[in-house]
Amino acid sequence: MLVRGFATDPVSTPTNDWFASIMQLDAAFAPVSEFVFVRAGDVLPLQTLTVNTVRSGQDSGFVNASGQAIYGCDLDTGSPPSDAVVYLWNGTSNVLLAQEALASPVAGRLWGDLLAPELAINDAGDYLIKDLLNAPTATDGIIAKNGAKSCKKATTCRRSARSC
Repeated sequence: MLVRGFATDPVSTPTNDWFASIMQLDAAFAPVSEFVFVRAGDVLPLQTLTVNTVRSGQDSGFVNASGQAIYGCDLDTGSPPSDAVVYLWNGTSNVLLAQEALASPVAGRLWGDLLAPELAINDAGDYLIKDLLNAPTATDGIIAKNGAKSCKKATTCRRSARSC
């Protein structure tokens, strides 16, 4: 089970300690173990800024049966325009998949603000990112599967990474 949220700790910095973890449950759905793979204050691979928040919206994180997870974060808030990221927890490390204002799967286009990406991953490890590219136009929507443009229109995205 993927758990995302925050614990309020008045003595830590930041005060709201955002995190994402994978919790293993037994047959009776009782917690057996929990592994936190990202939390506020971490510096993720290929970044110099710390994680400020872990996105907790309905479609902003997904876990598969293999224990891999796709999730979004906002980095240190003083650093736009490239402070929104999407990462994959592959079971051993965090891997950068998309970052605001950096190269997208469409030549010459950058990822947009990644404020509310819709994310999915299937049990084979195939992942989808549905969001917007930079420079709002009629062609700014994208669904990217495994890092490549997948659909002509990003109007609908199934909750599995099998197709769009």
